[in-house]
Amino acid sequence: MIGAGTVLSLESLKRALDAGATFIVMPTSDKRLVDYCRQNKIPVFPGALTPQEIYAAWENGATMCKVFPAACFGPNYFKYLKGPFSDIALMAVGGVRENNIAEYFACGAQAVAVGESVFNKQQISAGDFQAIAKSLKVLVEKVKSSVG
Repeated sequence: MIGAGTVLSLESLKRALDAGATFIVMPTSDKRLVDYCRQNKIPVFPGALTPQEIYAAWENGATMCKVFPAACFGPNYFKYLKGPFSDIALMAVGGVRENNIAEYFACGAQAVAVGESVFNKQQISAGDFQAIAKSLKVLVEKVKSSVG
């Protein structure tokens, strides 16, 4: 599946869908965009950090809430969120790394997303895609062992 991230406007959402995106990831929770995705049966992962933002994103129809940036409060924050929000699906984004990925799952995240911890700019510039593939493989193994 191919998704589009950092979607901030209806125009960029439609461009992403026209280009083949099958899901949408946002750093914010724009109700218009969430509504559009929900009405068109497109999985949408709006960004939220505070309990109010997370609850509003879920109530507005998020497929899963992208807790961003997760590193601000760390994995234990998910334990606290899961208390009142046991039914809200949460994805940790921003600061997820090999050394903390298992802890995010143990604390209640149902999914994680990675960026710079795997997609290193120097490796990309140098064309060292084998190193990136190796990092991804390590993370996938960590996820498999974390979620059973």
